[in-house]
Amino acid sequence: MYKFKNFNTTNDFEKKQVYELRNNIEIRKWMFNSELISWNEHIKFLEKLKKDKSKQYFYVERNGLFIGVYSLTNIQNLIGQGGFYISTEAVKKKLAVEFIYNSIQFIFKYTDIKKIYGLEDLNNKNVFTINRLFGFYDKHKDYIKEIGGLKYRYGEISEDDFNVTSNNSKLNALIKYSKSIIYEKK
Repeated sequence: MYKFKNFNTTNDFEKKQVYELRNNIEIRKWMFNSELISWNEHIKFLEKLKKDKSKQYFYVERNGLFIGVYSLTNIQNLIGQGGFYISTEAVKKKLAVEFIYNSIQFIFKYTDIKKIYGLEDLNNKNVFTINRLFGFYDKHKDYIKEIGGLKYRYGEISEDDFNVTSNNSKLNALIKYSKSIIYEKK
């Protein structure tokens, strides 16, 4: 159902899909850098990724359709900062939980990463709810970091934590529901 493709192997069409999704106002408003990027900036970024071992970005498809991006940055000592953006259509179809679950599962199964950490914008209520479902942020409830005038909450999940979370009945019910949703390109 899900396919993950390293940005280093994306074709021109896939690069354009990522570029358009990344520049969507509903996506970029939650990013550390919420400015529009040019096509040339996008291509330069992709070229730099080929040599940068501290970052991994994945083009994510669901049933053959582009659904979003999952990234790992600041990779050191088998730990990376996770991040993602998912198409607004997929969010409307209630596929965010399934997307995140499959992305984290992929990272722990097919990369060397043993722990993912992240920063959650305190104003993003949707991410707050999803992160709690997955067990992020339970260990460092009061760790707040300010970046560019915005406040973020720190959280992490280890591979072992994820394996325990994977048995959560509420999470499994949401994933089972998501699998029944047909996601079609408009």
